[in-house]
Amino acid sequence: GNNLDSLEEDSRGQGPGKSPGLLQDANDRMALMQKLQRDTPMAIAPMGGGMPMNMPSEIIVLHGMFNPSQVNLASDPEFFNDIHADVEQECRKYGQVVKVWADQASPRGDVWVRFTDT
Repeated sequence: GNNLDSLEEDSRGQGPGKSPGLLQDANDRMALMQKLQRDTPMAIAPMGGGMPMNMPSEIIVLHGMFNPSQVNLASDPEFFNDIHADVEQECRKYGQVVKVWADQASPRGDVWVRFTDT
């Protein structure tokens, strides 16, 4: 596997566990998906549990939605509210949106979106 991402994090002094809210690995993503799914419980198999790769999901993650190095909440306190509103408005074109969550600690500018399952 390619450990470039973890090497970059370590070189910045932000190794695993030092950035609350940062999704470090697949298990963190699964935990987040479970939290987002709390309204409609669903059995999520642990990694390696034989979960089919083509299983449809009503949760998507959008990368590159903001540049974390340019976020300045002091000068723009509504920044993440604006991101939330813009993403929700655009995603409604593709289905009913249940929740939008911007990972403020994401180095990639990730925003998660949960659609209804209908």
